[in-house]
Amino acid sequence: MKLADSLGVKVDQIDFKQNLDRSKDYAILNMSTPQIGGTHWVAVSNKGHVYFDPLGLPRPRVIPASYKYLS
Repeated sequence: MKLADSLGVKVDQIDFKQNLDRSKDYAILNMSTPQIGGTHWVAVSNKGHVYFDPLGLPRPRVIPASYKYLS
């Protein structure tokens, strides 16, 4: 959160992908499940309709198709 704060980004949600709340502006999502855990995280801006995947994988289904990939 220190990095987000230093960049002026207010992260509203840090959770698993299945819990994405599109009413929140900014989310960091774990692409795995609570049972498995995981190390693959994706950043989502519901406000800007963009997402960033550091691994560059195809858009996860939980992210709306209208959201653009931010490289």
